[in-house]
Amino acid sequence: RGGLPAGVPYKGMDTENAVEQILAMGFTDEKKVRQALSIARNNVHDAVGLLTGGSRQLGENDVEMDDVNRHSDEGGSPRKRRSTDDNRNRENWDDELPPYDSLQTGSAGECSKKPARETRLSQSSDTEFPLTNLYELEERLNAESWSVPLKTDESLGKCLIAAFKLAVEGLADTDDGCIRFVENSLHVAFEKLHTSYMVCRWGPDVQVGAMDMTLSLVKFIAAKLKHGPVPVKLLGLLSQSFDPDSEFHYKNRAKSPLQLTVDVEPYAVKLALSSQNETYGWLITLVNMFGVQGGVHAITHRIENSEERLDASEVAALLAPFGKCAEFLNPDRMKRLLNGSLDKTLSYIQTLSEEDFKRKETGQVSDLFATLKLLFRSLWTSRHVDHIHELRLETSLKMLQTAHFNAKMNALKEISKMVEESLMQSRSVKSPIPHQRLSQWMKENEVLETALEGNLHQSQYCERVKAMMELLGSQLSKEQLSKIWAIQVGKHPVVVENIHTIMAAATVKFDTSRLDHLFDLIQATWSNASDRHREKLLGFVGRIGREDKQGRIAVKVLDLLWSLSQLPQLPHEMVKQALHAHSKILSDSSSVKDDVKKLYAQKCIENIKKSVSVMPSLKQLQEIIQGMRTPYHKVDKSVIQDLQKQCDLVKLGVTSLVRCHREAVAVAGTMGQKLHEGVVVSGSYTHGEYVKTHLKFLGYVLNVGLLYIGPQRVKDIWDCLVSNPDACESDTEVCCDWFVRGMADMQPSTQGEMFEQRVMQLAPEKLTSGGYECFKVFFEYVNISAGKMRRGGIDHPSVESHNLIGRDYLWRIALENPSKEIAQNAVDLLLQITYTAVCNRLKREPVELHTHFIGEMSRRLEEAVQSVRSLSPLQQAISLTATAMTAPSSPTVAAAVPSLPDRLSRFRVIERLLLLAERYISTAESTQSLSRNFPCHGSTFQGRKLRIQVRCDQPKNDFEIECHSNETLIALRWRLASHMKTTTDKLQVHFADHLLLHNKNYRLLYQLGFEDESVLFAKVSNIFYSTAVRRDEGGNRSRSHVYIMDVERQFPSHLMSKGKDMFTKLYQFADLGDPRIAAQARSLLMLLPNDPDVVQSFEQLVDNSQTSEVVSVGAVLRGLLTYQESDTTTFRLLYNLEVLSGNLMPTTEGISAAAAVRFRNCFLRASGHRFIINLLQSNVAPESVDYEVRQEYYSMLLRVAWFLLCGPDGICQQLAAPASMSLSASPSENGLSIAEQSTENDGSTWNAAVVWSCKTVLDGLLCSFCTV
Repeated sequence: RGGLPAGVPYKGMDTENAVEQILAMGFTDEKKVRQALSIARNNVHDAVGLLTGGSRQLGENDVEMDDVNRHSDEGGSPRKRRSTDDNRNRENWDDELPPYDSLQTGSAGECSKKPARETRLSQSSDTEFPLTNLYELEERLNAESWSVPLKTDESLGKCLIAAFKLAVEGLADTDDGCIRFVENSLHVAFEKLHTSYMVCRWGPDVQVGAMDMTLSLVKFIAAKLKHGPVPVKLLGLLSQSFDPDSEFHYKNRAKSPLQLTVDVEPYAVKLALSSQNETYGWLITLVNMFGVQGGVHAITHRIENSEERLDASEVAALLAPFGKCAEFLNPDRMKRLLNGSLDKTLSYIQTLSEEDFKRKETGQVSDLFATLKLLFRSLWTSRHVDHIHELRLETSLKMLQTAHFNAKMNALKEISKMVEESLMQSRSVKSPIPHQRLSQWMKENEVLETALEGNLHQSQYCERVKAMMELLGSQLSKEQLSKIWAIQVGKHPVVVENIHTIMAAATVKFDTSRLDHLFDLIQATWSNASDRHREKLLGFVGRIGREDKQGRIAVKVLDLLWSLSQLPQLPHEMVKQALHAHSKILSDSSSVKDDVKKLYAQKCIENIKKSVSVMPSLKQLQEIIQGMRTPYHKVDKSVIQDLQKQCDLVKLGVTSLVRCHREAVAVAGTMGQKLHEGVVVSGSYTHGEYVKTHLKFLGYVLNVGLLYIGPQRVKDIWDCLVSNPDACESDTEVCCDWFVRGMADMQPSTQGEMFEQRVMQLAPEKLTSGGYECFKVFFEYVNISAGKMRRGGIDHPSVESHNLIGRDYLWRIALENPSKEIAQNAVDLLLQITYTAVCNRLKREPVELHTHFIGEMSRRLEEAVQSVRSLSPLQQAISLTATAMTAPSSPTVAAAVPSLPDRLSRFRVIERLLLLAERYISTAESTQSLSRNFPCHGSTFQGRKLRIQVRCDQPKNDFEIECHSNETLIALRWRLASHMKTTTDKLQVHFADHLLLHNKNYRLLYQLGFEDESVLFAKVSNIFYSTAVRRDEGGNRSRSHVYIMDVERQFPSHLMSKGKDMFTKLYQFADLGDPRIAAQARSLLMLLPNDPDVVQSFEQLVDNSQTSEVVSVGAVLRGLLTYQESDTTTFRLLYNLEVLSGNLMPTTEGISAAAAVRFRNCFLRASGHRFIINLLQSNVAPESVDYEVRQEYYSMLLRVAWFLLCGPDGICQQLAAPASMSLSASPSENGLSIAEQSTENDGSTWNAAVVWSCKTVLDGLLCSFCTV
């Protein structure tokens, strides 16, 4: 039913639910609740209002709906006093509530025959307003899917009937319900019936119902006019009902008039020239009904015989309904009826005083004039209409001449309305004042001058004056222009701005002489104006040009603005403002021809060539080009191409850039400074602004004009801003950024020439971040053009050849540039071109791919070592000492020592080569998901002890697990799955907000970022994840050893470990004295398989254990576990101890448990523990050794000693010292002898007493090491 009137009764909430809802609010009397709901038609909101005594009171026996508006007091209206007697006898009424439809209003005779109760009800219902129907009507009108009831026995009809009865008795203004109905629902209902767009969709029955309701409305308004004050709001509704242009009357314009029961002379008649389909019969019926009901006589009586003087709004409201339907009024009758009222109205208007004009209601005089014009036009002759026009002009002038702002605004509003009407050629404007007459009146009475005398600070006031100015623009004399222009002198800036706005609107009507006179006034004011006033004048001139739609004025304005912008003394901001207004006129005004735009483009080019106003001219030239567009609103590229042919814009921009750069260098030299971007050139613009503006202009011309820049111009830009020794850092950064964004504007040959002859000639160690990005873009473009790289990768191009152009220079950037950020980016790019971005064709031969990288890295390592060895002994000694002193605190402090930079730069090369090797191995082997037969060194021994906090879905299931830093992820998965009683296939492990996928199963925990007390999240999922290796009950692995070993032999770590003297070189690098190199060498060794020489030496213990070659075995251990400053250094001892630890305490990736037991027994038989004790007792880690290496060395040494002396199960922690055991004064000797005795008896077992003695020895040693 959305939007359609209907007679469907209102359906409220279910009664029982409504009762429960109200009782839940705290009301206790269910009986009263039900009574209230019955009256409110189950509307909970209204029922609560009744119960709380808001607008209506509910008594215990108050069951009559007619009584819901009665009050307990005796005062008020006569209707209320009459109903008080009924309230006093309510206690005798029955409690049963009769249905509303049964309460009929009968005649007096019928009422006398009814019981006393029914008689009282009938008498009360004659004047009682039906509030229940009102509430229902409000709810239906305000609903989202609104509806208007159109039957007389429904809510709207009943309310209208009740309001009519109250109006007849003069009680409509005293009844609260009636007032509420008239003020709100009545207007909403009839606005929907008369003006809603839904009217045209309603069927005939609905239209008839709407007509019935409108007839009831007319009767009610006619009755209301006879009593009380003038109902202005109701009269507005009556005007709407009489409006032939409303949706309702237009829809029913073909209806015939309805026959009225009273045969009188009609008040409205059919138009003489109307067609059969536009009779507007229903409108005529409504007007006649209003007259029959006495409405016309009531209006004329109020105007002619009113005891109190009516104001303008009341008179306008009384006559407005007749004005709406003036063309349908019967002249013979209405002239007689309205003649006196119109004379009284004209007299009222003529006698309006200045005090009257101050009142707000007087503003309705405009509506009153409109009504009078329509009435005189339809009922009298045109002479009378002219009289109304003259009276309208006279009244407007009187209002304008008053000092009151409200009156002035009303006058300007009326004058603006008259101007608009005179300029409009529309059927809706009937009998406007002729344009010529209006102009003459304004000129004779100096209306414009009067309006400009005050209130110019009000924007609304100025908008009204602007309309008059537009009308009189072509008639203003030069004297008037001068007088108006002089008003702004000494005025507030707001007033000046408003005067400029008013005059700009009039300039479109100026002829050449007036326009020239105005420009003369502007130039005369300019010479003596302040900077702030000049800004206003520039804005005014620009506004004049934008107002012009024909191009006649715009050309003159453009010349004036250009002349002002070229003044040498004009401040920078004003030049910018003048040229901005200039470009706005050129781009916004469709009347400006392209020839004019090209003329100013040529002027800009001439300025640039002459080095005059270079910056403004460059910007203006770009703005002019941007404003010249095609019919499809795109920049016309042909304009740039034509200018390029005529003037060579690219050469113009480059030449100007070089010239301005030289000027900036000269200016900086005169100030005794080096060039920087803040140097001010030409007194207005900085050097940085000059460079950026030139490059922006060149980029725009090349990009939009689809032009290529030649190689010589590119070299000129580069030589000016980058290679130039006088260039500053900002020049280089801006230039490199320009090349990065403009690579597509160079041909491939130009790119290659620039790359080789300019970009790669920069010193890698001096390259900035912008320079690196420039190199990277050139690198990709040049190699793609040469066919060595190919676009198509997700993030970067794919590499098709090893011999990339600029590859060697990239290596130098990665190794020599001191910036860590630039070096990191260069390393990333190297990894891309050497592995990650390599095409599949090259990756099919992994050995060749990895060997190529390893060979290049080894060659560069050898060169770096040779460069370090070439330093003098004195330099090496100073460098080593300074490095040792500065390394723990700040790695970059050594760079401040004058004798160190060369050595530190060479050390940096070695460090980054090792870093690159480590990154390459990690990247290439990151996806391997098989347990390795050649495990990396880091996975063969136990690392630092870690406690991992495991969080599960439920907090009660959280637990802690112990592991070590060198444990693999798959081993951790197995332990987690065992604890959680699931399989690794179903286990999800989240760490650091990331899901650890199964392709990382054989990464070590320290490589994944695990530390002590780290937290991971374990979750059992129903999704199965396939794993490459599964652990069976016996711990055996099901795999193809031959295939896996072949794959592993192709790993870069395996290939690197087979390199000649690779491990020896890494040991030497660690002993160079640079802590960063030592740390990087150790990180790389962790990724390589164990040193085969060290592994072979330890294997000799097992091979020789069956023979008597004790001397050879001792020599092997002495070579591995004895400190020798020239050979077995602390770093190498640490590495040997890690290999030993892997043989004694193997990990899941190390040797088997049986092999570990066999090695352990052989090691003890060979007195290997003696060498460990000797290392504990000797100072083999002096302070000159890197702190991190010393820490790792002592930690590993103590773990091995603890294992050897306390056993694999740490049983010493569970034993107490035997009471009969006697210890010698030397704990170390006692420990050694016990250990010897233990190994002689059985090398595979530990005696409790032996273990306790060894623990005591170790505790003493630990105390001494703690001090270290």
